[in-house]
Amino acid sequence: MEKENEVQPFRFGVIEETEKEVVIEVKQEDFDRDLACGIPEDELLKPGKHKFHRVSPERLAKKEDLHPSNIKVEFQMKLDLDILRHFQQHAESGEIESLQVLLNEKLRAVMDDELKLEEVENRLLRDKKFIAALAEEVKKAA
Repeated sequence: MEKENEVQPFRFGVIEETEKEVVIEVKQEDFDRDLACGIPEDELLKPGKHKFHRVSPERLAKKEDLHPSNIKVEFQMKLDLDILRHFQQHAESGEIESLQVLLNEKLRAVMDDELKLEEVENRLLRDKKFIAALAEEVKKAA
């Protein structure tokens, strides 16, 4: 139910719809209203007709596909030659994909260890008995 004076952004009309595509039309007044509401122009469809191709359901991303550990990001970095050679020797094959898997495993293990350590540190800092015992030991040592 639309409230009075409530603006609904991204309005458009469906002009044509088939099993394989949808054609929508964005009107100038809808575009102008969205701009006036503060939506950045580069996030809006320009006025006119826009054709979108439908994707088969098996090509749609599942929730687990969007987990950060399942998203691969391409970037460039430089490694020391001895480090690269070490990991190349331990990768299952000389292929870059094998090296990538090995490096991801090693980096994930380091990350997991750091997260576990942070968790233990936070638990200890909230433990009043631990803090009192530590204070007592510090007094004894001084």
